[in-house]
Amino acid sequence: MFMLNLLFDVTKPVPDGLFSNDFSNAPLRRSKNWLRLRGAEPTFVLAPPAPLPIDPEEPVPTTPPGKWRSLGDVDDGPLHLPRFPGGEIGNICVRFAPFPGSSTLTAADRLTLSVCFGRPTMKNQVVASPFADANGPITTFVLTDQAPNTSLAGVPAAWAFHLGPVQRAADSVHHPRRFEYSVGIIVTVGGVTRHFSLDPEVDIGPDPENP
Repeated sequence: MFMLNLLFDVTKPVPDGLFSNDFSNAPLRRSKNWLRLRGAEPTFVLAPPAPLPIDPEEPVPTTPPGKWRSLGDVDDGPLHLPRFPGGEIGNICVRFAPFPGSSTLTAADRLTLSVCFGRPTMKNQVVASPFADANGPITTFVLTDQAPNTSLAGVPAAWAFHLGPVQRAADSVHHPRRFEYSVGIIVTVGGVTRHFSLDPEVDIGPDPENP
């Protein structure tokens, strides 16, 4: 499972709509960063988009190596995500959390999420999204008025959502499919409402047995 981790700060004196930079090198304290779950893929019960069926938070203190491994920052360039048979480790998730020290979440805080995938101007790019169901491509995900997930300590900690398994991969390892996507949230924390957004890219590669 891959997860895009994003930190935000509603206390900025001059709001700019930008997600924060890294707080530290700990995976869940990195921002605009792709993470990969160590160990077995969780069982997804609810149809995506939906809250994660597992607690993404790390215990405190964390025993190395922890749940997550950092794969790099979205600002470093498009990340190559593989698609595997059945989507076992090809599930895509996204997590939003306050920048550490900026604010404390309560059960009353709320978040609305919008994620939209699209095709960049590239030759032979034949689909608009790596996600699909029986009705065709899924390009847009919307979740409204979502309460935060709770941490291992039982207190609100973040929002984390499953977008789905990768379904539309390229046929050749030499020509991955590149998708543009935008992530936007409207978040209310402590009675303060702010908007944040990001517009990175991702490359979706082939199945490992079909290079």
